[in-house]
Amino acid sequence: MAKINFEVPLTKKKQNAMIQANVLDDKKMREIGFTDYSKDSWYYCRGLGSDISFNVSINKKTSKIKIDVLDECFLQPFDYQAQIQDGRNDDFINNINKQVQEQMKYLMDAGVITGYRVGDYI
Repeated sequence: MAKINFEVPLTKKKQNAMIQANVLDDKKMREIGFTDYSKDSWYYCRGLGSDISFNVSINKKTSKIKIDVLDECFLQPFDYQAQIQDGRNDDFINNINKQVQEQMKYLMDAGVITGYRVGDYI
């Protein structure tokens, strides 16, 4: 069963308030997998399977970060964390959680994200 630590402070937009972004130099951000087609922000996106995607946007000037898990079929957020909190326990939802945690760890190891602990609510 997927476990998430829901005991974290939240922002007004219900994101983990402990998560901070570090904007690295342009070359490093691109090596990690970010794009900056929008000149004001860095964008990172990875597919998690079944039309679910993991997305990170970081403002280049303020380092404000936004993390979304999206259902690309319905063009809306996919709140897998709420489903886990409500007791959903199946291979699909556990796999999405696992992949999100892997992406968060990758970004932490790369030095882009700080303040997050694997398993925390995003």
